[in-house]
Amino acid sequence: MRFIVHILGGSRGGMMFLPLSFSTILYWAQTIAQ
Repeated sequence: MRFIVHILGGSRGGMMFLPLSFSTILYWAQTIAQ
C-alpha cells in the first residue's frame, strides 16, 4: 500500500495524485474485501 502511494507521490503532479491514489486504494480495498 505504501509503495503505491510512494510511486504516485513521486510522480509528476505529486500532491495532485495523492488524493486520487488514496481513493483508488480505498476502492480496491472494498473490492478485495468482497
